[in-house]
Amino acid sequence: MSNVHLLFPTPLYESFVKVKSSWTTHVKNLDFKRTTSDDAWITSDIKIWKHQNLFDLHDVIKSKIEDFAYVNLGVAKHVKIKIVRSWAMKHNFNDSALRHYHSNSIFSGIYYLEVFPNSGKVVFEKSEHFPNCFMSTFQPDVETQNQINTRVVSIQPVNGTLLIFPSQVLHRVEKNTTKNSRYCIAFDAFIENQLVTDGL
Repeated sequence: MSNVHLLFPTPLYESFVKVKSSWTTHVKNLDFKRTTSDDAWITSDIKIWKHQNLFDLHDVIKSKIEDFAYVNLGVAKHVKIKIVRSWAMKHNFNDSALRHYHSNSIFSGIYYLEVFPNSGKVVFEKSEHFPNCFMSTFQPDVETQNQINTRVVSIQPVNGTLLIFPSQVLHRVEKNTTKNSRYCIAFDAFIENQLVTDGL
């Protein structure tokens, strides 16, 4: 008998939060500007959690981050986690998001307010700096893709999909091939209090 242990896997938390129409209406009425890469629209305000109309959404998302950290990852509950940045994205026809990660945060996430079939999957990619079982310079042919050998994971979100992941995980968004605008809220979280490690 044999067994394969998954050593040091990268977690991706997926949940669902039913969308309130008031959240979508509020976000659609925010001030958007074109991204520096000219591939999407982003809100001028990067702290939209402070908007009163999104207070209840903030609380739900924060509870999901805590579930991910405390329950799934086993982080001690005295470690306080705070959402430090939050902004909305709008993807019109042919808009996308280039491969990127989020700096100066520990967890990042995306909450989907309004998406449509073919408005673009979110794609997570294995970094060339994370060797896993094969280094980026060695990629043998595989007959079956699985969690161990895959280099790409794609998720088709629906309205209410919530994804939370370590901020260093590379991700991108496919082109929106529909005439409908795609709306989501992105956010970053960080440790709020000073960390104390026994023995150091």
